[in-house]
Amino acid sequence: MRSGIMYGNAAMLDGLIDRMSEELGGKPTVLATGGLSQFVAPLCRHKIICDDTLLLKGLLILYEKNK
Repeated sequence: MRSGIMYGNAAMLDGLIDRMSEELGGKPTVLATGGLSQFVAPLCRHKIICDDTLLLKGLLILYEKNK
């Protein structure tokens, strides 16, 4: 079950990235965030950059601008 979930999500992401690449006419930069992104991204065929702290970085920027 776990393997199917992981490879299924990786295949879903690959399909979505393929469609976006076709529509944009180029290779998009893909950034993954969240809990299981570090485990799913290596299973994908495309290069995916993982950043688990992206939300916190954004909140820090907002805090710094508004203090």
